Formats: sequence, C-alpha cells, structure tokens
Amino acid sequence: MPTSDPGRDKHRREDRHEINFDAQLVIDKEVHAAAIDNLSIGGAKLKTKTRVAAAKDTACALRVENLGEFPGAIAWCGGGAVGIAFTNSDWRVSDAIMALAMYS
Repeated sequence: MPTSDPGRDKHRREDRHEINFDAQLVIDKEVHAAAIDNLSIGGAKLKTKTRVAAAKDTACALRVENLGEFPGAIAWCGGGAVGIAFTNSDWRVSDAIMALAMYS
C-alpha cells in the first residue's frame, strides 16, 4: 500500500510501497544481504545486515531473486539502512514493484 508523509517527503515524486522482501545490494562486486523496506519507481530503502559505507552517488545495484538487477546510485546510508536512487526507472522497475507488492 502506498505511503506518504507530505511534511517529510516533499522531495519525493513517486509513491512508496512498504514491503519486506529479501534482496542484495551490490556495490563494486561486494554483495550485501538486505531487505527492501520500501520501494518506488525512483528508488528504495534497504535494511542491511552488515554495515555499508559508501559515498553518495556511488554506483550500485539492487538484486532481487527472480526479478533481476536494477542499477542505481547510493542516495544515503546510515543506521543499518541504505537509500538508493534507481538510475534507469523503466518498465522493469514498475513491474518489479507490482510483483513485490503482491507477494510480500
């Protein structure tokens, strides 16, 4: 179900969908186990099982079993979570959101 908080998320253009789905965050061949906390066409918030130290705009990918990899860039990280902005918001991201929202 979409979530929004107009006071907090004024900079976001897309609805976010709260989910809890296992995934991997790939940064320069390093793979971090993660869970997708919320997802939109423009990006995702991941909870990571290990500490991730990456600079803003570092290239990365969100890997989801049976759905593939979605390229992005680190938007922020800290507190056991990472925000990524997808660099290619095409139909694959939209389809993945629908699939994850239905099955999570």
